[in-house]
Amino acid sequence: MVDRSVTGVGRQGTVAPAEELVEGDRDGGGSSDPVDGMSVVVPTHAGRLPYLRRLLDSLEAAAVHSQEPVEVIVVDDAQAADDTEEECLARGVRYLRGPRRGGAKRNVGASVASHDLLLFVDSDCVAHQDLLCAHQKVLRAAPAEVAAAVGFTRHVGPGGWAWRLASRSGRYNSCFDWPLQYAEVLWGATANLAVRRDALVASGGFDETTWTVVGGEDVEFCARLVDRGGSIVTAVDAVVLHGRDHMTGLASLARSMLRYGAADAYLCARLPHRARWTATPAAVAVVVAILIAATPARQRKRIGRLVGAGAVAAVFGRDLVAQVERSRRVTALRARAGVTPSFEEDLVAAVSGPVPEPVRMEPGAASPTPSVRPVPVGDALCVVFDWLFDVGAAVAALRQGRPDLLARRFGYMDGKAFVAHPEPGGDA
Repeated sequence: MVDRSVTGVGRQGTVAPAEELVEGDRDGGGSSDPVDGMSVVVPTHAGRLPYLRRLLDSLEAAAVHSQEPVEVIVVDDAQAADDTEEECLARGVRYLRGPRRGGAKRNVGASVASHDLLLFVDSDCVAHQDLLCAHQKVLRAAPAEVAAAVGFTRHVGPGGWAWRLASRSGRYNSCFDWPLQYAEVLWGATANLAVRRDALVASGGFDETTWTVVGGEDVEFCARLVDRGGSIVTAVDAVVLHGRDHMTGLASLARSMLRYGAADAYLCARLPHRARWTATPAAVAVVVAILIAATPARQRKRIGRLVGAGAVAAVFGRDLVAQVERSRRVTALRARAGVTPSFEEDLVAAVSGPVPEPVRMEPGAASPTPSVRPVPVGDALCVVFDWLFDVGAAVAALRQGRPDLLARRFGYMDGKAFVAHPEPGGDA
């Protein structure tokens, strides 16, 4: 599975210049003229060793099925020793010390990669045995303008009511279902993203100046690939399982949602041509505050209550209607994809067997009746949960001195970049 072991030091800065990535190859032991194969880059941090072991076990099994050479590169920013380096070296995995930001870690790993295909996987994931060969098959067969492939990521394992709430959210993890729906997309999460190394080098790699340690760098990177004339396809058979076992409470999920909101503000600032004006809760609150301030003092309290309540009701109603429809579609989509009952069974399937079939959602095909129908109360709670995203975006915008971003949201669903799978019996 692995060629050799290397230790190195990552760099921080802005988007890494292409010549800096190539120069990193020579410094870190990689190749400026990479050979055919796949380099798997895994960023990690303190406390992830148990999850990393699980991932490395699954990657070893997947490498057996690969038709090409494979290496694994782990980039770690842990300050205290936790045996991660020893674990990697014992397995023949390349271990590097790196900076804290997720995008910067991925740049460090890419800079020493030996192969022409890069696969980015998170350390809390588990690889299906066909993950590597499925990505290789898709990218080898694709034309040169295809810069990357997004695999299918499934959240698995017990998570309680908080995860059931998050699973309804259109903002928390809906992108992971896209390979079931689309043949081409604008972006994909780096939990399961394969990239041509030459495309990454030409683009300058991941931005290392994000407003949060993790969040948004994958969207920004992929959007730049598309803006440069590339395309991103999906690889529905390249499956990664993303465990829920390290995020089981509402507090941890809420922190993630706040971080995603901050990342949205960053994306609007970074790629303003992809941002759009919208009546966000924060923008509505500003307008309401201005109206109340303009009201005569004697009537301000009464008018403030009426206007405030009306604004909240209007925004909540708008978001609830959208959420009910989204919940219906997502529930049907996931029912068609198939679900296994326990985390342990999913892990066994990932390492040694196939995932449940079918995993592809054919647009236009009739979907089975979902076993769990959307519940209005659940959808109402999900709207409130999604508002944490808006809170995170508003706080980040104000901290960065960008109040103009309060009424902006990033356009994650670019209609031009998203191409649906062909309908059954139709033309490809």
